[in-house]
Amino acid sequence: MIQVFNKVSSKKAMISVGFNSGSRLEGISDYNFGISHVLEHCIFKGTPTRTAEEIMDQVEFLGGQINAFTSHEKVVYYVRVPEESIEDAMEIVSDIVFNSTIPDEEFVKEIEVVKEEEVSRGDSVGSFLW
Repeated sequence: MIQVFNKVSSKKAMISVGFNSGSRLEGISDYNFGISHVLEHCIFKGTPTRTAEEIMDQVEFLGGQINAFTSHEKVVYYVRVPEESIEDAMEIVSDIVFNSTIPDEEFVKEIEVVKEEEVSRGDSVGSFLW
């Protein structure tokens, strides 16, 4: 489903793709805990037609930024670009969402990155209280 919101007159566009996923939906098994967050990191590792570096370079060439976040209930991938680049940005986001390749070694590496992020949340009072 595609929704278009025109809240303000702007020369920037944002495309976001969200999934009902996150720690609340992963179940109580320790085996699955955090998998949504790990996959959020891994989706940018490349596709059959783009390397991880090419994904970032192409979005930056469009004048945009690409990122993602994981909450308790969802994972969202998004890109912000100048409005004239929206079609190119949609193609890139579609490619990473539907055609992502995740090399085993990158998956294992991102597990450790996510563990470190989770530990460092305790360093932030706001994150700790949340």
